[in-house]
Amino acid sequence: MEQIEEAEEKLVKLEAEIAALKDVPRAVRNLFEEVKSNLKRAKAAYEEKKYGEAFGLARSAEVLARNAVRMLEEETEDEEDLKETIH
Repeated sequence: MEQIEEAEEKLVKLEAEIAALKDVPRAVRNLFEEVKSNLKRAKAAYEEKKYGEAFGLARSAEVLARNAVRMLEEETEDEEDLKETIH
């Protein structure tokens, strides 16, 4: 259950990052959907007492969410670098 909670925290952070943007890259949107799907499946597996499967899915969701946030941060940095170059 602890891993599911950590994945949920990462999902909340990702949602906040996405909400702050007007244009979200398709790759990030795809990762976001996969995070939500894995987290939903992790919760279902946990309910069925399939703890190993639940842990794996929750861990996957957490890593995907972290990667999506990192992609957004890198894109923001690239945009800022471009603006500095132009000005």
